[in-house]
Amino acid sequence: MFATTRIGRPTSCSSSRTLATTHAPRHGSSIPVRRQTASTAASPPPKVSASLSSASTAETLTRLWLGSRQIAAVQAHRDQVPEAFRGQVTLADQQKAADYTAARVRLGRWVSVVEALLKLALTLGGGLAAVDAVWRRTGIDEPWRGACVVASVLLLLQLVGLPFSLWRTFRIEARFGFNRVSPRLYAVDLIKQLALTVLLGGPLLLATLGLMERAGARWWLWVWLIWLAGRWC
Repeated sequence: MFATTRIGRPTSCSSSRTLATTHAPRHGSSIPVRRQTASTAASPPPKVSASLSSASTAETLTRLWLGSRQIAAVQAHRDQVPEAFRGQVTLADQQKAADYTAARVRLGRWVSVVEALLKLALTLGGGLAAVDAVWRRTGIDEPWRGACVVASVLLLLQLVGLPFSLWRTFRIEARFGFNRVSPRLYAVDLIKQLALTVLLGGPLLLATLGLMERAGARWWLWVWLIWLAGRWC
């Protein structure tokens, strides 16, 4: 049970220090005190946890099921060119395209599983709270701290997805002869994407966090207007 204090008369300075402590029961018995730590405070209620787990599981199973159906449909028509494309597509090209599609879908199924586990780790596992706690220790004020938290999570997602992107580009596409990207060009494109994300998304993120803190209940309206202005500029 949580600690309670008696109220009714003023307390002195020495007694005020004990307001957060429990009164020991008589006859020497002890009552365990439930202390709220950072981990328990950050964990969602059981109903919310169950809902998130169920939604993530249902989404992942649906993606896996759709991927299996797509692979089965592609393999069923692998050895037969559609009538509309006969004379334009050879049987070898048809089989190559089917195998390529199946390989990409199989990789996508692994990506779905990893993404589901990562979502659960960030939410129910306390990953977001841990990242926020790390940035809180730096003493950075809002909205910069919130921007750093979001940037850290996005960077983590990018790092987790990087091996799958490398495998897709330099293993699957290269095996079927579709890859025209060298490792150097791949790295340059990745750096450009990160730079554009920072330059374009950074100001919008800072504006959003600032409006959430200062614009009151209608902060979303101002964020929507800024988003529209950014699209038309």
